[in-house]
Amino acid sequence: MNIDLKIKNIVLVGVFNPNLFDKYFFIKNEIIKEDEILAGSIFGVIGGMQLICSRFHIVISINQIIISSVLPENDDDDISNIILSIIKTGEIVNVTALGMNFHWFLEDGTKSLEETSKEHFYNDKIEIFSKFFKSDDAMFGAYASADFKDSRLKLDIKPNRLHDNNKKVIQNAIAFAFNFHFDIKNSSDNTELTKLLTDYSAYREESNRIISLYK
Repeated sequence: MNIDLKIKNIVLVGVFNPNLFDKYFFIKNEIIKEDEILAGSIFGVIGGMQLICSRFHIVISINQIIISSVLPENDDDDISNIILSIIKTGEIVNVTALGMNFHWFLEDGTKSLEETSKEHFYNDKIEIFSKFFKSDDAMFGAYASADFKDSRLKLDIKPNRLHDNNKKVIQNAIAFAFNFHFDIKNSSDNTELTKLLTDYSAYREESNRIISLYK
């Protein structure tokens, strides 16, 4: 049984001006050095920008800022610290929502995806399963949500087949998509947003605590 963290990102929803975030913004504010900016980075384009480096990727459009970890399996708060620097130095306000996302993938190389999903998520007391999904090719997942600290945690669990560019299956895994959602009550300044992001490790650790049930 293998469990890997494949996606770790933070999403801000609001109103932004991507043109304010050229490469010199990141260099001047010591968020990244010029020689760390990799090919594929895009600046000065109407509607959005993209910064690619070896540690993280940032995409800024007129209504979203997304920062993604290149090495999500690392047990650190790197992307939250970077987004906090951007919020402070860019004087970002007008943020209406925040999302912290952690996508874990469970893979059992000794069983089929159908067998693995049924083992963990089939329940014969659920009538729709027992009556209509009894065939060998049936697969199962789950959805759950609850308040956690200042967020609404939404967990979506689905069997997932990963394909390469030639549409060949390269991985069969069950995807556990954790979304910690926050509605920002005060968008006139970044005080509330900063407080929530400073507590990022608590949300990362909660996803780890839940997925550890399968380790």
